[in-house]
Amino acid sequence: MKYNPQMLKLARELRGYTQIQLSGIMGVTQGTISKVEKFGSGFDDDLAKLASLTLNIPVSFFENQDMIIPIQGEFRRKLSTTVKQLNQNNAKIIIAEKQLLKLLDGIEISANEIPTWDVDFQGSPTICAQEIRKNWKMPRGRVENLVTIVENKGAIIIPLSLNDMDGFSMYTINGIPLIFINKDIPPDRTRLTIAHELGHVIMHLSCTVDSNRDKEAEAFEFAAELLMPEADIKPQLVRLNLVSLANLKKYWKTSMQSLIRRAKTLGLLTDNQSKYLWMQMGSEGYRTKEPAFFSHEQPSVLKQIIDAYLQDLDYSIEELAELIDSSIEDFTDNFIQNRVSVMRKI
Repeated sequence: MKYNPQMLKLARELRGYTQIQLSGIMGVTQGTISKVEKFGSGFDDDLAKLASLTLNIPVSFFENQDMIIPIQGEFRRKLSTTVKQLNQNNAKIIIAEKQLLKLLDGIEISANEIPTWDVDFQGSPTICAQEIRKNWKMPRGRVENLVTIVENKGAIIIPLSLNDMDGFSMYTINGIPLIFINKDIPPDRTRLTIAHELGHVIMHLSCTVDSNRDKEAEAFEFAAELLMPEADIKPQLVRLNLVSLANLKKYWKTSMQSLIRRAKTLGLLTDNQSKYLWMQMGSEGYRTKEPAFFSHEQPSVLKQIIDAYLQDLDYSIEELAELIDSSIEDFTDNFIQNRVSVMRKI
């Protein structure tokens, strides 16, 4: 059997191992792992079985002969994210995309209706967000369920554990927009991340963007106007304190921190007022953990795809994991836990 050396590297990074760490766990030399990954030499049945047992990944995973193409997209992450964490996140996203494409084979989903927007010719990210709200017939005020709106327009939202990365957006090879979100972040950050990544999908992934432009700043500007439109929120961002910020968070479903930034951007806070609010936030511990007033919005497209296999096509979880070359544990963690959490809420 011929095995793909790129898949060994992908599996190693998925588990967060260096070559030295993996060689030690497998009981082989680092040179063995290095030669497999660089040249494909020595990747025989015995090594494939050993790697499978060590990494808890089916042998069939290593048989995939597709070339691993580095992911092309936009991400939101902390500056503290390490190279090792980035590699692990990249591996998770590459594998998740491959698995999703296998699941979509024979499953019909909604067509992509998310438009593109060229900031250089059509207007600022703020204007873009205003046009999106208008064209998608979104009511004034808060966005009630952002996940539902974005998925109804053809994107697939995929929750994964992504270390210090909040989100990532990309297009699949057949033109489906994917938005990966870190399932371990709180609901307010999740909504901002989805809006932020939607901005990337609309303004950056399908357009040629000058390297001098700050795509992250543009995505934040888009997200702020989409979730907290100036015309609606501006009259409310007055005489701000922790109590009023908490009440505004309950209504707008955005973080207290994002509300402070929005007020400052709109010229409603002086530097001293802003600094005072941030000091108060810090003294209450809200810079790291804010009060939670609402729950996560649950993606539904991925659940519908899995349900189609489990219910309509009569697959078992074991058969479905085998179909996408996944261990049962990984499949359950990535595709079933979210589904179960939704079912428990109903």
